[in-house]
Amino acid sequence: MLKLRDLWISDVEKLVELEAKLLGETIGSEMLANEARNPLAKFIVATYAKQVIGYIGGWVVADELEIINFVIDPGYWHQGIGQKMFNRLIEDAKTKGAKTICLEVKENNQRAVNFYTLQGLKKVRVRKNYYHDGKDAIVMMKELL
Repeated sequence: MLKLRDLWISDVEKLVELEAKLLGETIGSEMLANEARNPLAKFIVATYAKQVIGYIGGWVVADELEIINFVIDPGYWHQGIGQKMFNRLIEDAKTKGAKTICLEVKENNQRAVNFYTLQGLKKVRVRKNYYHDGKDAIVMMKELL
């Protein structure tokens, strides 16, 4: 059964493995562990049958939610789990006063670009050579209603 909950320190290593597998890079164990204790951060973990299968996380600063990372094990794609995680993060951010969403996505991550576009986010600019591999970042934003 699918469960969504806050990030636990014990989730960190599995999530780092997922990031490396899916994104080719990771924000790292130390940063994820710190985010579990950061009052400005909200990181939601998805579990299925007690196995960690993904997470979405971000910070609410002033009136903006900045999404930091979003990964789901490919074995659980196309089941609406990502949508549920995204919706939960947005609702939580709204209760903290967020009025906009902002994120960066790697230019060649068409799957993510498509998902965010379906959520109503718009491309607002490009950050050249943003990622370690030299790829550009597409900055996307949306106003929350």
